[in-house]
Amino acid sequence: MHPVIALALRRTLILAGATGSAMVAHTLVSGQLLVTPLTPVWWGMLTSVAMLAGPRTGWSPRGFGRTLGLLALLQGVVHFLMGSAPWLFGLGIHHEAAMVSPAMLFAHVLALTFSAWLIARAELIIDRALAAAAFVKRALEERPSRRSGHPDSVRLPHWAPLTRIAHSPRSSRAPPALTSI
Repeated sequence: MHPVIALALRRTLILAGATGSAMVAHTLVSGQLLVTPLTPVWWGMLTSVAMLAGPRTGWSPRGFGRTLGLLALLQGVVHFLMGSAPWLFGLGIHHEAAMVSPAMLFAHVLALTFSAWLIARAELIIDRALAAAAFVKRALEERPSRRSGHPDSVRLPHWAPLTRIAHSPRSSRAPPALTSI
């Protein structure tokens, strides 16, 4: 896995965590969530923007505390946007005065904490995948041979053929012709 892909995946997880935890909390407490037929399309577009926007360098796992803080901030932004432009999320009318309650606050905090924990665990898995990819890359790199003094010579891996196959126009274009039928 490349670090750019890891960063895009983390941005997607953060947006999905903030939006998803808000949706789950509202559905659990109020028993309803007004979605439109275009909701999956809008959420797909928001996820695509989250994937593409952001830094391309500097991967390191954030940890639970930083992820929780970022999710709380982003959930506040998501709530502001849902209240002022619910169509942006493919929703009907979002906030009503009766929906703001201690149960709603508890559900939001619980969903946010669980999302932050899941994302922190996913970041550790992504970090391990990056380390494994770097290990494989280092293992497959060509290293100079110690026997030869020439800097361009390389040591062949144990699975490489000892003789080179002569290149002919037919050897790289297609599989061999079926002549024994």
